[in-house]
Amino acid sequence: MSPIFCPLFSAQPVVPLLRRQPAERGRALIERLQRTGRIEFAPQPGLQRHADSEDANAEAGVDSTLGTALLIRARNAIAQRLGQPTAPELHHPRLAEPGATFVTLHRDGELRGCIGRLRATRPLDADVRRNAVAAAFEDHRCPPCQADEFDQLEIEVSLIGAEVPLPNRSEASVLRALRPGIDGMVLRWRDHQSTLLPQVWQALPEPAEFLAALKRKAGLPADFWAREMQFSSYEVSSFTEVRGDG
Repeated sequence: MSPIFCPLFSAQPVVPLLRRQPAERGRALIERLQRTGRIEFAPQPGLQRHADSEDANAEAGVDSTLGTALLIRARNAIAQRLGQPTAPELHHPRLAEPGATFVTLHRDGELRGCIGRLRATRPLDADVRRNAVAAAFEDHRCPPCQADEFDQLEIEVSLIGAEVPLPNRSEASVLRALRPGIDGMVLRWRDHQSTLLPQVWQALPEPAEFLAALKRKAGLPADFWAREMQFSSYEVSSFTEVRGDG
């Protein structure tokens, strides 16, 4: 399965959760994560949060330790490619199980790469590392990351949940099934495929706008409709590095 790129416009409205600190930001951040386990969970500001989603996360073993472990692995994978020091990694039983992630990189609020997969085809440990490297060096929309910006990179890891088919009797039925601020969405039709992460709701809060953007990303007109189109939704657990004193 080929990796999937995040939409370019998703970077602009996402409220940065990271705040700059002096030099050695990246390594200091890893030390902080290991010491305190402080991370932020999605939905991010402006996104809804469901108690059902939180219960499902707990049952699936999605917790702050897993989020911290994923973030450290993502940063370490990039550090290794850039010849930067790495940090000791936390262990979590979920890392050995199949998992699917998206890794998003920002610098000063600008997208520096976003690549991931929708389906769990390899262990979660390997998936987050591979997607971090791909986001940093293989996203054709951005120049490859350089060593001198490593400490300024803001890393977000989105753990992708299982896809749930949506009704496709009509476009109206698809729109009614969507949960703004909660659902990511996948479109498949013939050789066209696209996805939008739930974070994109911050830029496109209306279901009709969200669906139109999904079609355009798949290379289809915004008003296109075919009965054979397939739609599915998924939820994500998103982990974002938190910078701060202490």
